[in-house]
Amino acid sequence: MHRCPQCNSERMRRSKRRGFVERVPLTTLFLKPFHCGDCKHRFFRWPTLGARFNAIRARLFTSAELL
Repeated sequence: MHRCPQCNSERMRRSKRRGFVERVPLTTLFLKPFHCGDCKHRFFRWPTLGARFNAIRARLFTSAELL
């Protein structure tokens, strides 16, 4: 679970992109805007790869070991 870098709260939500810099260059870098529900701090994060990626990676390594 992500936490706010300012107050360490778990009450985070995705935020809308604002302005040209957030819409074009930061989108190209796959950075996503978030804001904290407690302290209202706004920040950017790269997306987590999650369980789906871990399952695919596990299958690939298992397949490679069988060869």
